[in-house]
Amino acid sequence: MHKRWAVGLILISILTMACGGAASVDEYKAAFVYVGPTDDGGWSQAHDVGRQYLVEQTGIQTEYTALVPEDATEFRTVAEAYIEQGYNIIFGTTFGYIDAMAEMAEEYPDVIFLHCSGYLNNDTNFANYFGKMYQPRYLSGLAAGAMTDSNKIGYVAAFPIPEVIRGINAFAAGVNEVNPEATVEVVWTFTWFGSIKSVREEERVFTEKFAPFIHQNNAVEIIEELELAYQHITRNGSAKIIFMDLTLKMVVLLHAKSINLQTTTN
Repeated sequence: MHKRWAVGLILISILTMACGGAASVDEYKAAFVYVGPTDDGGWSQAHDVGRQYLVEQTGIQTEYTALVPEDATEFRTVAEAYIEQGYNIIFGTTFGYIDAMAEMAEEYPDVIFLHCSGYLNNDTNFANYFGKMYQPRYLSGLAAGAMTDSNKIGYVAAFPIPEVIRGINAFAAGVNEVNPEATVEVVWTFTWFGSIKSVREEERVFTEKFAPFIHQNNAVEIIEELELAYQHITRNGSAKIIFMDLTLKMVVLLHAKSINLQTTTN
């Protein structure tokens, strides 16, 4: 409930600023474009929960399209279809939509484009929003630095974009705060969501080389994959995992001798 309220409140604040505060909600229709499914247990689902809360609290008309790839043509096709239907606020909820949104903001000056993350904007109808996700990354770094016995910590990251790198830097700063002798090594998965079977071998290498390691991903399948990783960890002996996805859900395996999966979504 706290998570739902928080995400919804953020979207309401963004919407209020975008609409100039005094404008009537009846003058606006908001469309959300998601890179993942609305039941991914992470990034896209959190956005959609916020969208629903936004509707409940303001009455604004909204719609969404899920599973839109980070491709300029794909995004433009979806966004232009909404604009033709009278939608005048477009939420693009992933980094890869950035260039298409910047171009469309110039082409459609009467439409408000709100991009999650990124670094492009203008002074009229194109803006960004993002959370201070580096803060819990720093906290997880504190935990990892305190937990490691080998002083070798692995970090499985999604894409090498500014927001992810910022999180890695914050994590490393947390590690260094409590354990200056520890080092952090990063491996990239190049995926936001879906199964991580394709990188499981790399993670197994991590369980052999690093304790603990952190995984940044966005999939409900991750919990199942972590259980498989746990089975490998128990054979190895003493690896520890900190898992944090993009909605700041954390799973910690504190002991290799017994499963201790704990999730926090507040």
